[in-house]
Amino acid sequence: MTESTANRYAATLFLFALATSGAFYFAPSLAWWVSGGMSIAGLILVGIPHGALDVLTHGVRNNPSAPLVYIGKYLAAIGLVLIGWLFMPTLTLIGFLLLSAWHFGQADFELWKVERGGMIWGLFVLGMILGWHLDEVQSILLPIGVSEVVLSEVEGASSWIEIATVVGWLLGLVFAIYLRKTLWIWSLLMLATAPFIPVLMAFMIFFVGQHSMAGWSHLKNGLKMSSLQLWVSAVPFHFGAWAIIIGGVYLFGYNDTHSFHATVGWFFAFLGSISIPHIIESHRFIQQFKDCS
Repeated sequence: MTESTANRYAATLFLFALATSGAFYFAPSLAWWVSGGMSIAGLILVGIPHGALDVLTHGVRNNPSAPLVYIGKYLAAIGLVLIGWLFMPTLTLIGFLLLSAWHFGQADFELWKVERGGMIWGLFVLGMILGWHLDEVQSILLPIGVSEVVLSEVEGASSWIEIATVVGWLLGLVFAIYLRKTLWIWSLLMLATAPFIPVLMAFMIFFVGQHSMAGWSHLKNGLKMSSLQLWVSAVPFHFGAWAIIIGGVYLFGYNDTHSFHATVGWFFAFLGSISIPHIIESHRFIQQFKDCS
C-alpha cells in the first residue's frame, strides 16, 4: 500500500466512523444492523485471518521449522489463557488489556515509523474506546466473572479517565503534526468519534478498520504475498479460530444466561484467548522484519 493510498484509506475510515456516530444518533436500530454486519464481514476478511497466519510467519522466521510442535504450544497457550478467564478473570483481563495496548501501539507505530511511545499510544487507544463507555463495559464484563468491586472503582474514576483521554488526544495531535505523520492524525480523528458510538462498534472500527489492516500490511510486506494469497493461506487456522470462538460462546455465553452481554463478554474472552499467542508471534515477526529492512 503506497503512502497516498494509505492516507485515502485512513480518511475513508474516519468518514465511516463519523457517519456511524451520526447513524447511532439518528437511527440506532438501523446503525446496529449495518455496523454489526460490516463488523462480522471485517472479522472474516481481515480481523481473524491476520492472526491466523502465525504458523506461516513462524515457519518463515525458523528454518527448518516444526509446525506441529508450534501448533501444540499455540493451543496450549490458548488453553492457559482460557483457564485464566475461568478462574482468575480480573487478573486475566488486566494482563490482556496491557498486552493488547502494547500490541496495538507496536503495530501502529511500526507502520507510521514512530520510534518511541507505542505502549502509551496503545493505552490511549483503549482509553478512548473503553473509557467513555464504562457502563457498557461493566455490563459486558460482569457476566464473565470480572470483579464488580474493581469495575465499580474504575467507573467511579470515569471523569478522570475522560479528562486524561482528552489531554492525551491533544498531545497526540501536537506530536503527530510536529512529526508530520498524516496517518496518525487520521487515526486521532477516527478515535475522536469513539465516545459517540457504542463500545462494541467503536472497538470493531478500530480493531478491524485500523489494527487488522495494519497487521495485514505488515504481513504483505514481510511475506511478499498478495491479499488473496494471505487469505487462502490463513483458511485452515481461520476456521479453527472461529470454531474455538463460536463453540466457547455457545458453551459459556449464550447457554449460560441467554443474555446479550454474556454472549459479547465471552466472545471477547475467547477472542482474547486466541490473541495472546498471536501478540507474541506478531512482535517477533515485526522485529525480524524490522531488523532485515
